[in-house]
Amino acid sequence: TSNVSNSLHSQDGFAACEDTLHEEARKQAGTDDFGDPAYLEGLRVLLRSLDESRTLGKLGRTILRNQILTSLTTRLRCEQRLKENPSLLETEVRRPIFITGLVRTGSTALHYLMGQDPGLQKLEYWLSAQPQPRPPRSAWTEHPDFRTSVASLDFLYNNAPDLMAVHEMKADWPEECGHILAQSFTDDRFECSANLPSYCEWYHHTPHRGAYVRHKKLIQLIGSTSPEMRWLIKYPVHLRQLPALFDVYPDACIVQTHRDPRTVMASYTSFLAKIHRMHEERVDEETIARTQLESWAVAAD
Repeated sequence: TSNVSNSLHSQDGFAACEDTLHEEARKQAGTDDFGDPAYLEGLRVLLRSLDESRTLGKLGRTILRNQILTSLTTRLRCEQRLKENPSLLETEVRRPIFITGLVRTGSTALHYLMGQDPGLQKLEYWLSAQPQPRPPRSAWTEHPDFRTSVASLDFLYNNAPDLMAVHEMKADWPEECGHILAQSFTDDRFECSANLPSYCEWYHHTPHRGAYVRHKKLIQLIGSTSPEMRWLIKYPVHLRQLPALFDVYPDACIVQTHRDPRTVMASYTSFLAKIHRMHEERVDEETIARTQLESWAVAAD
C-alpha cells in the first residue's frame, strides 16, 4: 500500500487519492469490476469529510486509509465471486431474523444466545470481513481469510485493550453487518472513528436501499452452502434504515432490544470515546454524546 500511503501523507489528502485507492484495490484483488457505481457517492462524501478533519492523528489516518482500501478490495473480490457463480443470487433468504434496537441494549448477548440454535446460520466475523460461500467448519483455522481476521482483531485489541471488556469479538463468533455495509460506505464505523460532521449529515439523512440490495447478495453468497437454514442477523444500525431493509427483505422478522436511553447514551459515549482516541489527537466527548443522541433519537422515533 506504499502508493496510497505516500499520496495520503502529501498535501493532496484523501479525496485527491480516490483514483490511487481504486488502483491499489485492483492490484490487490486482481480484478477491476467494482459493480454498481452508486457506492462512489458515500466514498466521496467520506473522503471529503476526512480531509475536513483537524483532529485526525497519524495512526487514525493510517487505520482509516486501510479500512477504505480494504472495503474497496473486498468489494472487488465479492463482485468476482458473484460473477463466477450468478446462480447464487437465486438462493432464498426466507424469513430472516434481524436483531436491532438502540446501541448498548444487550443485543450482542441476545445474538450470541440465539446463535446457539443449531438450526440458525449466523454471520461469522471472518465471513463478514471476506464474504464467500461458507466453508466446512473444519477448514476455517487454516483458511488465509480466517487468519487475516484473527490478526486484525489482535491489532485492534493491542491498540485499544479496553475495548475487549466492552465488546469482545473473535474471528469465528457471530458478528454484525458492518463490514458488509462498509463495502457501500454506508456504515457507522466511519462516524464512530472520528468527528466527521459532513459524512454524518449525509449518512443519517440518505436512504441506503442500494446498500441493502448488496447486503442481501452477500448474505446469499455466504449462505449458499446452507440454503435451507434460516438466517440470524444482528446490527443496531439497521434501526436507522428499516424502510430499506423491509424493501429488500419484505418477510424479515425484527427482534428489538430496549434499555433506558439515558443509560444507553452514557455507555455508548464512553465506548466511542475509546475508539476516537485511536484515531484522533483531540477527543470531544460532549460532541460525541450530542451527535449520537440526535442520530439515535431519530432512528428510534
